[in-house]
Amino acid sequence: MTLSPFIQRYRSLGHTVVFKEPVPTIRVNTLLTTIDELKKRLEGVQLTKIPFLKNGYVASTKHSLASTTPYLLGHYYIQETAAQIPAEVLGPQQGESVLDLCSAPGGKTTQLSQLMNNTGTIHSYESQHHRIPSLLNNLERMNCTNVIVHEENALSAVGSYDKVLLDAPCSGNLAADEHWFEKRTIGGVRENSARQKELLAHAITLCKPSGVIVYATCSLEPEENEEVITDALKRHSDIVVEKIDLAVGSAGLTTFQGTTYHKSMILTKRFWPDVEKTQGFYIAKLRKVGNEKVRV
Repeated sequence: MTLSPFIQRYRSLGHTVVFKEPVPTIRVNTLLTTIDELKKRLEGVQLTKIPFLKNGYVASTKHSLASTTPYLLGHYYIQETAAQIPAEVLGPQQGESVLDLCSAPGGKTTQLSQLMNNTGTIHSYESQHHRIPSLLNNLERMNCTNVIVHEENALSAVGSYDKVLLDAPCSGNLAADEHWFEKRTIGGVRENSARQKELLAHAITLCKPSGVIVYATCSLEPEENEEVITDALKRHSDIVVEKIDLAVGSAGLTTFQGTTYHKSMILTKRFWPDVEKTQGFYIAKLRKVGNEKVRV
C-alpha cells in the first residue's frame, strides 16, 4: 500500500498520524460573566483551567455545549485550545486599532474584543456572504460592541493599525477529520501558499511601525507556514520575527525536504496533534520595525 505523501512527510519530521478530535474546550467570556458564575450555571459540566490560556477551559460533559442557556447568552465560546492562542499572542491593548482579516465565524474576533474590554476598534473582514450571519450572531451574542464588520475581500482592507491578525485560509489538518487525506493534494497546498503570501504581504502594509502582525493557520504543511513567513522576510525588510513566549508548542522548521527557511523560524510555534494533543496549528509573531533592517 502506497502511503499518502502527507503521512510520509509527517513521519520524516518524527510525527505520527492522529485521527482523534481534541477534547472540547471553551473560552469564558469575561465581558458578560466570570468563571465562578459560569461554574454555578453550567450543571453537569466540569471545567478545568488550561494553564497557558487566560480564559480557556477543558469542558468535560456528556451534554451538548452549544445547547446550554449560558452558551446562548454568550457567556462562553466553544473554541479549540490552539485556536485560542493567536489572539493572546497578538496581545491587543485597550484603545488600540486592530485589523482581523478572514474573520468568520468570529471566534478570534470576539476574543480580541474581550481582550480589549470593548475599547478601541476592531475592523473585521470577511468576503464570504454566507459566513457573515454567523459572525454577526456571535458578536451580538457575546456583547462585542467595538467591532466594525466589512463584507469584503481581505485584500481590499485599508487603513493603518496597531495590531493585525491574519488567521489565513488553509488546508486544515487531520486531527478531527479522518477523510482529510482524501480531500487534499500537495498541489492544493501550494495554491494555498501563494494566496497566503499575498494576504500576509498586504497585512504587513496595513500595520503601523512598531506594530505587531500575527500569522496563524490550522495547517501542518511547511508551504503554508514557514515558507510563507520566510517569503515575507525576503520581501519586507521592515519586519522581524519575535519569540512567542509560550511553554507549549514545538519550534518551527528551518529546513524541509531540501528547502532552507529563515533561521528565525525557530521562534515560531507548531502544535502537533500527537505531541500537544491539540488541533494542528502554526503561529508566527512579526514586529514591524520601520526602515530598520534587523534580522534575528
